[in-house]
Formats: sequence, C-alpha cells, structure tokens
Amino acid sequence: MLPSKFGPGFDVICKQPVYDSKSFLENVTFDNFRQSYTGLSSCSSNFVFKPHSGAFDMVGSVNLIDSYCVNCDSNSYLLAPNPNVDQLGWFGGCGDIVCTGFDNYQIQDHTGTFLGQKGTIIPNNTEMGIGEGCTYSSIMNAYNCPNRADIGVFEYQSVAADFQTRIMWPVNLTAQGSNYTTITNGWREW
Repeated sequence: MLPSKFGPGFDVICKQPVYDSKSFLENVTFDNFRQSYTGLSSCSSNFVFKPHSGAFDMVGSVNLIDSYCVNCDSNSYLLAPNPNVDQLGWFGGCGDIVCTGFDNYQIQDHTGTFLGQKGTIIPNNTEMGIGEGCTYSSIMNAYNCPNRADIGVFEYQSVAADFQTRIMWPVNLTAQGSNYTTITNGWREW
C-alpha cells in the first residue's frame, strides 16, 4: 500500500511550461504494461505513456531508440485524453475551439524495438490517422502508424514584437492537392 500522501495520480506542476519539449529514451525497457492480467482482476488498464492531466496545453513528443516493451499489449502504449471542453471560451483559455496541444505530439519508435517495427503513435488525431495506413485503438484513443517515421509535429510561434498581447491562432492547415485539412489552436492562454 502506498502511504496516504501518495497516490496513483500525478504530482502538481510548479514550473512554467517549456514549449517544443521532447524526450529521447534510449535503451529503456518497459515491462508488463497490459489492459488485463491473468489471475489479477484488480490490476488492469496500465499504460506506458499518459500526459499529465494538470499540465498546460502542451505535451512533449517521445523518441524511442533501442527501447523495448516486454510482455506489453498493443493497446497499452499510450492513454491519450481528449482535449478538455472546459477550456472553451475566453476564461477557459482557447477561445471558440478546444485547445489542441493534447492532439499535437507523437511517440516515435526509431529502431522498431518498442512497437515491433519502426512507426509512430499519434494521439486522437483523426485527420492524420485516417488515410495514412494507421490503425485506431479506442482504448488508447490513438493511431498506431507502422512503418511511418516521416510523420512530424508542426509548431509555429509568433515572432511579432507584440506577440504577448496579440493572438495569432487558430490556424487552418490544408495540404495542397489533397483532402487533408486541420485546425490547430495556440497554447492555452499563451
């Protein structure tokens, strides 16, 4: 049993957000992340990655190099929450559309040792997942895109002198010559 002051949730965040964050995990082994376990009914729904629920509207991408997931099932790589609808409106932080930071990150296996082949996991981003050879997992709320190492995260930032007083988003992105279009929003309140 954990002491009462600890729990299964995250600790609070006491720092300013760092934008364009990413982690590089090399030679790391994750073990036994599964949705269910034989003979252990009280243990279930374990995920390797899950964004911090109290974080600002930004999730850093993860780059896996020679890292493994031993005895893991393919629905346990990521728990991708939907953007928070409570953040709609002026006081919520993202205007008339939801904050999109929880959709715009990726988990990329560069060597194929974590996913079983080189590929990318994209959280709850239908526009990117459909038509790209990806498989949707409702349990993860994410797309597993095997053999797709060419997917990236597009980031933009205002470089205007008044960037702290003028908002430059949302931005509608459309791929020329295709049906792909998406709307991305700025970071919550920033």
